Amino acid sequence: MPYYSKGEIMVFEILENFYFSIVSFLSTILGPAREFPISSITILIIAIAMALFSSIVTRLFTDVKKVRRIMGQVREWQSAYMSAVKARDMKQIEKLKKKEAIIKRLQSEMMREQFKPLIFTLIPFMLIYYLFIGVFDYNHMIVAISPLTIPFIGREFTFITWYILTSISFSALIQRIFDLPSAQD
Repeated sequence: MPYYSKGEIMVFEILENFYFSIVSFLSTILGPAREFPISSITILIIAIAMALFSSIVTRLFTDVKKVRRIMGQVREWQSAYMSAVKARDMKQIEKLKKKEAIIKRLQSEMMREQFKPLIFTLIPFMLIYYLFIGVFDYNHMIVAISPLTIPFIGREFTFITWYILTSISFSALIQRIFDLPSAQD
């Protein structure tokens, strides 16, 4: 068990008190909006706001045209390579293998471009997520109920489950609105 000095313990207590005061403040502001059934709409709005923020940051810091161009080149190479492998065309496979290093470099460049927004979104997302977990009772409160049972998830959703479902559902739509590259491009 790690040993903490009295000073370190005081810092942890101050941070913990600060966290709980913010959670309490947000809970008070939300009032009935944090209780079921309104909580499902509240979390939906939070998920949409986070997706909008992420999309705006991505649009500002990512060269979208460059990412799309690279995605097209990589997909074209992969398609040609798979066709050559299926046809067992060794001459074509060898020709495509020579371009493999270039494709890997392009993929790395594309990943670097796609990770740029992460610098600006990771910490705010973690803070907001951590705060709202406290607001919605540390994942013990039911915030939404589905009319159907979803396999492996169930019918009753806590903050984490509902946030993930709504975030996934609306992120793709918002990315389309902002004309950001996606796996379907």
